[in-house]
Amino acid sequence: MRRRTGIPGGSAFRAVAGFGRHGRHDASFFELAGDLPVVVEFFVDAEMADRLLKAIAETGLQLVYAKLPAEIGVTA
Repeated sequence: MRRRTGIPGGSAFRAVAGFGRHGRHDASFFELAGDLPVVVEFFVDAEMADRLLKAIAETGLQLVYAKLPAEIGVTA
C-alpha cells in the first residue's frame, strides 16, 4: 500500500469491546481475535487521505471512515 499511495505509515488498534447495529461484542480471553472492530489511524494531509481512501475503495472493501482536521506537533 505504501508504494501505491506514498503514505509513510499508520497505527492499528483492536477493540476489547464494542456495540453497534448488530448488538454488543465483548472479547473473552480466548476470543481476542473475534469480530471486534479495529481502528486504523493515519495522520496525513487531505491529498494523501484521499489517495488512501481511493486505494481502499478500489479493493472493494466497504469501511466506515472519518476525516478530521488535526494539529500535530512536538513539545519542547
